[in-house]
Amino acid sequence: MRQLKRIVVGHDLKTGGETALKSAVVLAERCDAALRLVHVVEPHHLYQMISHPMASKNNLEEIVQQAGSKLQEIVASRELAHLRVEWEVHLGKPFVEIILAGRAWQADLIVVGGPTQQHSHFLGSNGERVMRKASVPVLVARKPLDAKAKCFLVPTDFSSGAQRPLRKHWYWPGALVVVSFSFMFWTWLLCTLMTLAVI
Repeated sequence: MRQLKRIVVGHDLKTGGETALKSAVVLAERCDAALRLVHVVEPHHLYQMISHPMASKNNLEEIVQQAGSKLQEIVASRELAHLRVEWEVHLGKPFVEIILAGRAWQADLIVVGGPTQQHSHFLGSNGERVMRKASVPVLVARKPLDAKAKCFLVPTDFSSGAQRPLRKHWYWPGALVVVSFSFMFWTWLLCTLMTLAVI
């Protein structure tokens, strides 16, 4: 069994990022893992860069600096003082950069925030893309993870893509049990929605 040692947190500097961070903190405290907060600034569209070349470049640099300052404040907060936390800001497509950051750091887990209750998206477009493309397990957190959690539902169809994360199960201190169920897609979707409604 593997110990969870490195967790990448996709942080959008909004509510979803805060939810992801709170969930990652629970896991990091339980497993003595290090955290790396990753914020991605998506570059302006080509048309905007051509029509306003100087304004776009300056705005982008300012946005990157502001994001870095906000992440630095988050990392310096009292809530994270007892943890090993790093941060970085990337330019590019959010889901691609989060996955690349996870690979570069050899992360054991990626945590991203899901959409809030007001939004109709099931996982959020970036969360869904990270989940589908990442080579490590991904936690999409719609609500902060409860520190007293003892059991996780891991829906799977036991396809080759789904078996990889199941083989990479971890030891969870505090007798945390990872439960795996096999569902057809629609049954899985229905059960997951019901689970999220209960949590």
